[in-house]
Amino acid sequence: FDNNVPDLYDKEMVCLRPATNELYAVYIPSPGLYNVGYSKSSDGAVTWSPVTYVNQQTYNGYQWGAAPAVGTLPAQLYVVWENSAGVYFQKSSNDGATWLPFDMQLRPFFNGGNGYNCMPSIATDLSNGIHQNNIYITWWELDTTGTDTDIYFAKSTDGGNSFTITSIASDIATNQKWPQITIDPITGYIYIIYYDQNNPDPHHDIRLLFSFDGGSTFFNVPVSVSPATV
Repeated sequence: FDNNVPDLYDKEMVCLRPATNELYAVYIPSPGLYNVGYSKSSDGAVTWSPVTYVNQQTYNGYQWGAAPAVGTLPAQLYVVWENSAGVYFQKSSNDGATWLPFDMQLRPFFNGGNGYNCMPSIATDLSNGIHQNNIYITWWELDTTGTDTDIYFAKSTDGGNSFTITSIASDIATNQKWPQITIDPITGYIYIIYYDQNNPDPHHDIRLLFSFDGGSTFFNVPVSVSPATV
């Protein structure tokens, strides 16, 4: 609860550090929408630290759709978000007290008309397997023609110093949207759920991507029995 909110906190996301039960929240404070806000709770969400900013203003404009994830080491924290220039990443080794001096752009958007829609999702491998501490990020965006949206997958095996990016769901006849990712904490298996929209028909199927090998290969299966109309 915050009695001093001047306007709006938007697109809020939270993650948990299982070893300590600490909570980490990121959001877009308003007015302005120019920053990625950050707060931490060490007492089960009874109290929260005052808002600080994740982004280091590498991009001076609207920030949007932030999401956090913890690493395997104590105090490791990662945040991903978007703006009109692309998908951005930050990391902290001290529970968000400080961040990298420059925001890392994973990749510029293929299409300048993408807007603020890709809503990136992030997860880390907290298992004891061979892919431990890998960072995985997924989002959707317009292709170069502006007629079709696809889902992309970024993977880091070096603690967020570098990423490889691939397309994992693409079909020119349909739009792939709104991926959300989670990692099994025991096996390290990757699961990504998303909407598959018949283009331009407003019917959405739900599909699941999953990987047993750290995101090198994915299987794609339907979840919904029939499409939903939204």
